[in-house]
Amino acid sequence: MAPVPYTFLIPTQVECGVGVSQKIGEMVKEMNAKRVAIVTDKGMSIRNLPRLRI
Repeated sequence: MAPVPYTFLIPTQVECGVGVSQKIGEMVKEMNAKRVAIVTDKGMSIRNLPRLRI
């Protein structure tokens, strides 16, 4: 039996720019999110950024 077709919709918010990483905790709280996915590049991961606190 073939799988039944379905639609999966994910609301997406993209924030770009200098200082945006400092606002992540605030943005997550405003959305009342339980789980988030934060995507960065190698340049972001090697910087000395503060730990995310939600």
